[in-house]
Amino acid sequence: MTESFEVHLKSLLDFAAELEGQMTALGLPNDRLAVLTGAPMPLGDFTEARTLGERHRRAAAELAALLGAAQQALLFAANATRAVAAGYEAQDEQAAADLRRGTVYTSGTRL
Repeated sequence: MTESFEVHLKSLLDFAAELEGQMTALGLPNDRLAVLTGAPMPLGDFTEARTLGERHRRAAAELAALLGAAQQALLFAANATRAVAAGYEAQDEQAAADLRRGTVYTSGTRL
């Protein structure tokens, strides 16, 4: 028995677009974090305030790095999804062309 499945190309492309949208949305808080990491917080000119300001700056930098990594992961996932969709689309077009020529497929191989 031959197993088969269907791939809905539009759903794959919609998913890739959603991933790209999420990647773009992460840019907004990342821009704000970049501002927070650049300038020290004006908490006062005493040891505790300077220490708190430095910790705040380091925490913002760590969050910015984490968001940057999440953006890269989303970009990779979107690109991979688009590549998978393109591969399925190419295979579908090849199978359609072969059917027009009368080529027969059995278990994924041409006869």
